[in-house]
Order: sequence, then structure tokens, then C-alpha cells
Amino acid sequence: MIKTIETKQNNVKLTVTEWEAYSAKDDIYTFNENIVIVYGKYSGTYKLTGKSFIADFCHLYEFDENDKVKKFIQIVDSATVNKVFNSN
Repeated sequence: MIKTIETKQNNVKLTVTEWEAYSAKDDIYTFNENIVIVYGKYSGTYKLTGKSFIADFCHLYEFDENDKVKKFIQIVDSATVNKVFNSN
């Protein structure tokens, strides 16, 4: 799943309304020149089903020469997240 920073900000708004106790916990950081990679876990409870999840994520940030984010890639274990949407 590749998202831009703007899309990520919109997802945060969506998270506030549809999720309870949603969080992102960063566990590992690594970097090389102008790239930072973060590994961690998302967790939360989907309000409509009451189901909870814990899923792996990886974010890649690439910075330009002015230390502004030039590129953002978000990878999520979406199969784990998708299980909470089903009420069965």
C-alpha cells in the first residue's frame, strides 16, 4: 500500500471516527543518507464490529536537500487489518 503524506493525513481523520484506541508504535529505525525506514505495529479496535487488531507496518521516508519529505511509502499488513471489518 503506497500512500502520499496527504493521503496519510486523511487516513488519520478517518481513524479518529471509525477506530477506538488506534495507535502506531515504532519499534525499529534505520537510515542511510537521505532515507529513513521505520518498522512498527499499528493497533486498534474497529467500532462497527468491536474487533481489534495488531498489524506490522513499515514506513519509508526520503528527504530532499532541504530536509523536507520528498517521498513517503507506507506498507501495512492489510490482511490482518481487513479481518476486523467482517462482523462474522
